[in-house]
Amino acid sequence: MAHNLLDQLHETDVPPPPSQISRGVHVRLNQWLLFAQVMDLVLRAFAYATGHFAAAVLGMVSYSLTGKFSARDGTDRDGNPPM
Repeated sequence: MAHNLLDQLHETDVPPPPSQISRGVHVRLNQWLLFAQVMDLVLRAFAYATGHFAAAVLGMVSYSLTGKFSARDGTDRDGNPPM
């Protein structure tokens, strides 16, 4: 018996789809699967893009107020610590 998940999946026999399932069921199922995957992509990508956009806007506001660009570690662009 294999301990690796991929080896277990390789050894697992997958039965063919039942012959009673009609073409309409396949079409409806594929439409729902596509819809679910697209929504998952849109929601996750939107959250990721929003987070990065907000970081950029906050950096712009910070630079506008202080006149100094600060890196993520708190130093300015020349490597000097904050005053």
